[in-house]
Amino acid sequence: IDFIDDEDATMPAHRTLRTASLASIPSRKSALKEVVRRLLPQVDRINVFLNGYGRVPGFLKLPKITVQKSESCRFGDQGDAGKFYWAEDVRGYHVVCDDDVAYPLDFVDTLVGWVEKYHRQAVVGCHGAVLSEPFRDYSRDRRTYHYATEVLDPIPVQILASNSLCYHSDTISVSRDQFKHPNMADVWFALEGQRREVPFVCIPHVAGWLS
Repeated sequence: IDFIDDEDATMPAHRTLRTASLASIPSRKSALKEVVRRLLPQVDRINVFLNGYGRVPGFLKLPKITVQKSESCRFGDQGDAGKFYWAEDVRGYHVVCDDDVAYPLDFVDTLVGWVEKYHRQAVVGCHGAVLSEPFRDYSRDRRTYHYATEVLDPIPVQILASNSLCYHSDTISVSRDQFKHPNMADVWFALEGQRREVPFVCIPHVAGWLS
């Protein structure tokens, strides 16, 4: 795919549903509260998968928020894969987040703008990796473009971290059943992207835009 770079990536796309999804663990409850506070004005829906929480925190009991507890469904505690629990049901833009990142007020608009810049033909994100050749070790044999440091230009990557990615449901379909092992969401999602030949792009951002 030849991407076209003559549009302003920050221009808001035509209005369609925006959904943010994330998973959380109890030790990050206070951070989750801040993440939800930051995301609520930017999206139409927030899905929160609670791993081992027991009780649902009061700040999640809002009309725009859907909550699923790990102990109340067959999916169970699959770690970060809980972010994709609702993936096959999401229509429109799907923004996948973490429970411990400080998202700026223009976070969702920016990612949606880049999805539209690529005419919904790509998944975009702020933290990506390119695997090295020869490839022997996942943690060592890769070049990483970090979400907290500056990225000057769009970078085609093989893997996008699920702490800051966005796609449109027209671009790629994802099912929770595709996540075969816990705490490997980035890898399973990347494999699906490769299988479907959907480009992944790490978008430009200044240092500290996400922290």
